Amino acid sequence: MPRFNVFENHMVPRHSLATEEETAAILEKFKIIKTQLPKMLIIDPCVKALSQQHKKEGKEQIQLGDVIRIDRESPTAGVYHYYRLVIEDKPIY
Repeated sequence: MPRFNVFENHMVPRHSLATEEETAAILEKFKIIKTQLPKMLIIDPCVKALSQQHKKEGKEQIQLGDVIRIDRESPTAGVYHYYRLVIEDKPIY
């Protein structure tokens, strides 16, 4: 089965692991706690691809509780950063 890199699609914005300092600054700016950030499942294709990318580069893989920064481009706003908390995949019954 051929492998596919989700980041090669022009519709997928750049994803990266947010640093601890960056995460702390965002939480302070919005006066929230980490669990109040929007969520992203650990099984999300972008999280999996980013984790594989880190593995190849010898960096730490993405884990539960990490914060992902998504850089979206806009013709009016330029580049805008979104942050997502990586959570566990739990079935909803």
